[in-house]
Amino acid sequence: MTNMDILETIKNIKWGISKNEYKKLFSKKNFVDYYPEEKNAFTFVEINDDAYISVSAFFIFHDNVHKLASIGISFFDPSYKRLEDKISQTLFEKNKQVLMSIYGNPDIIIDNPPAESYLSKFINWKTENSIISITLQLSKDYRSLFLSKNILSEKSNINTMPSIGINIVDIQKEKEITDYISNQSIAMKKSQQNELEKDLEKLYVPMFQEKMKISLSQAQNIFNEMLNRVKKDSGGTDTVNLPNNYGDILLNEESTNKKIKFGLDQKRIEGVTNEDIKWWWNTPDLSRRMALAMDAANKYAMHELMKKNGLSDDDAWEKIPKYCPIFGDPYDSSNSDNKHDPLPFELMNRINIYVEKRIKINPEQFKEEIENSPNFNSLIREEIKKNNI
Repeated sequence: MTNMDILETIKNIKWGISKNEYKKLFSKKNFVDYYPEEKNAFTFVEINDDAYISVSAFFIFHDNVHKLASIGISFFDPSYKRLEDKISQTLFEKNKQVLMSIYGNPDIIIDNPPAESYLSKFINWKTENSIISITLQLSKDYRSLFLSKNILSEKSNINTMPSIGINIVDIQKEKEITDYISNQSIAMKKSQQNELEKDLEKLYVPMFQEKMKISLSQAQNIFNEMLNRVKKDSGGTDTVNLPNNYGDILLNEESTNKKIKFGLDQKRIEGVTNEDIKWWWNTPDLSRRMALAMDAANKYAMHELMKKNGLSDDDAWEKIPKYCPIFGDPYDSSNSDNKHDPLPFELMNRINIYVEKRIKINPEQFKEEIENSPNFNSLIREEIKKNNI
């Protein structure tokens, strides 16, 4: 697949044309709502057995008209995942030859870009009207975006970079379109964040009302205080910009990365399944942090209840591991809770479901089992061995 017809059409396009004029040039294409929050991007997809081609045109608002300023072309496999390296390299070479037939010899060829660019190859052309570039990103450079100590990602705003990308931009608008797309990405992320916060409110506010027997407004105030605290605490951390498919990335990368495989195998010893890994790591960072905040709130509520029953403040905290699950990374020596042999975070959902079920079915028997166990985590581990969780 070389995109010859698309690239030839783009070559003859005049920058600054309107959306309607652009759509007429590709009138036979099926445009899709690829950027639902981005009203200034028009996208169509070419379908082929080997790869899908996504062509997105970006428009900047000038003189009361949205004017074309940039066109980006990306390649994916039919399930919209990254292409295998061999296919990527073949498509890169084919498209490079097509671009050379259209624009001549490149101005810049970089076969080994600096590591911080996360690219494998970069080729650039300049004409009187346009800047054209094609990039290749092989698996080794893609992985470097997401791998660091403790199997967590380096900070990145990128969700899934395509293996191959072609970008053609109005030479007069290069900086403006770069700033524009960056600003729009921030706006889109903010919009997605707002939707996520609304979903979290729908989940937690009724929960607070039911458990704490409080009014709607009181529950909303508690939720907002917790949310603001979580957002403040998350700033600048390693996990805040993890992609929302990070669980899938970990499972995919463990076959070629010993560090990831070791980390996941240690969790599997504790009963963690692939579905648990996906549940935890494919969840937005804010959702994970709210789950941890809720877990902390439950422990505090238990602490206060034990104080009302006559325990001192210190004794009540010492008793918490007896009645509540302790989560964490058992291999993190900096974690003071490690003395409680913490359970992996990935088990949190299954454990919460199990606890609610036991309380509903036979709370007295469950209470007796808790009292007879060394601590709550020990009880959970026994139940996991029995396949009860």
